[in-house]
Amino acid sequence: MGLIEERHPAFKRLMRLWRDAQVSEAPPPSSGLDRSALADLADVTVTLVCDDADVRIAESGDAVDALYEVALGGASAERLTPKRGGAAEEALAASRSGRPLLIEDELPSPRRRIARLYLPLSNDDGTPDGILCGVVAIA
Repeated sequence: MGLIEERHPAFKRLMRLWRDAQVSEAPPPSSGLDRSALADLADVTVTLVCDDADVRIAESGDAVDALYEVALGGASAERLTPKRGGAAEEALAASRSGRPLLIEDELPSPRRRIARLYLPLSNDDGTPDGILCGVVAIA
């Protein structure tokens, strides 16, 4: 078990699916993710798409929308960090590095601590293909 899973057990399955889809040290191809296993995690995930420097939320799970008290699908990734901005930069950093990025943050209204886990994905040719992001409340 890695440090991310130790700190946030809610991300254990998501990390395992991401790692199982890897065929090398590079981010796994999005086509290699087990969609049926991801369906069980849909409530706590956000799919981000990157177009140059613009990062948008393609889909967001019901539990994530409940944390933010708004449907996030179609919004700028910056909506994930309403208090300070920076979510697009976080997602791009994960995409560029090819490594997971864990961020703990606070939502301002209502005040609650959350964790975001950015998992970069690639196309079958190895080029970046968006980000799968898990979002959970933490105590």
